Amino acid sequence: MRIDLNTYFAKSDLNVWVMHPGRGKRFFKDFLDRGIFFLDLPRADLTEELIGNRETLIKEIAKSEAIQKYHNVGGIDYPSLARDSFIVLDEDKRKYNSIVSAVKRFVTEIKKGDLIIVPQTSQYKDMIIGIVEDNFDEAKRTYVKRYDKDYVLARKYKKINKSITKRHFSANVAEKLGNQNTIVKLQGYEREEVLTLALGSYMTEASSKIDLYCPKYSGKNSLELHSTQVLINYFIAIYDAHQRGEFELIINKSVFDVARNYYEADFIESIEHEFHSPGFFRLKTKSAILASFVAIMITLPALSVGASVNRDSVDIYNSKMDELGVPENGAIDVEELQKLIESTVSSISNENMDEVKRLAQESKDNVNLKTDIKFEN
Repeated sequence: MRIDLNTYFAKSDLNVWVMHPGRGKRFFKDFLDRGIFFLDLPRADLTEELIGNRETLIKEIAKSEAIQKYHNVGGIDYPSLARDSFIVLDEDKRKYNSIVSAVKRFVTEIKKGDLIIVPQTSQYKDMIIGIVEDNFDEAKRTYVKRYDKDYVLARKYKKINKSITKRHFSANVAEKLGNQNTIVKLQGYEREEVLTLALGSYMTEASSKIDLYCPKYSGKNSLELHSTQVLINYFIAIYDAHQRGEFELIINKSVFDVARNYYEADFIESIEHEFHSPGFFRLKTKSAILASFVAIMITLPALSVGASVNRDSVDIYNSKMDELGVPENGAIDVEELQKLIESTVSSISNENMDEVKRLAQESKDNVNLKTDIKFEN
């Protein structure tokens, strides 16, 4: 059996950026239709060397703003393309602080593999959430209708196909989405909130988060969740025993005994419950493979009703591994996860395996338990 983890890998240095598509969101359609994002600076010749000189950069921005005014207002002569012809008085330079910061972020700080959010004009309309596909290249010019033959420097992104509006976010993140600065960096809990909404299940070098969906839960009988809760506890305890070298001591104990008496929360950051439609358990762990291990083990037994779980070796891969880039020290240890699954499945007694299968089937029947992980025969 092949198992596709189908889970994004989010490097610890992955940044999340809010990228506003021009005044009044006027370039949103260009961003959406063409898979690009850019600053509203026509014919701005930006380079890493240029942004190191604030005085020269401000002149380049002033040149671009004059070209912008030519196209937006009309009735004026086309401005000079010589940046040194633009004189910016010292008392006027402070107004450039925001756009200078945006230029620096666009050119040097936003990296391939980062996430961008592009807000819509309404809180009820879907925003763009995408993965940056390239680093800045001063040679990558493109043209938009508003500026005719005056190019803009653009970068590419790959859209994540999820329906997310401003209303899905907390008040803090929603405030950042309405911030007037062109580019805003989200950090800490705000970054994690976006990753959770945009990516769903994801892992990092040292942690993992996975959603266990319960779309059939009625919301009226908490016992419908009991079998799922037992299985979650049971396989967390099994993982913990593996790590402590105590696996052989508990593997033949009953499922309920292990779930109740041998569960340890050392590797758990949180287990969240959300049972508004469609409902889910959100398992956040302090291990790169624990969440995937639990998700696989509680859904695998119910794949074939009445059939024994295949105890042959499994082949694990991750089709989304490269979406956000892979860190230098590799991603999760797929081989370790594979051995963990094989060791667990082959060691569980027939009696306990039957109990695991019964609970898994009960979870499927009661709440239609699902994950993003894909199983292929």
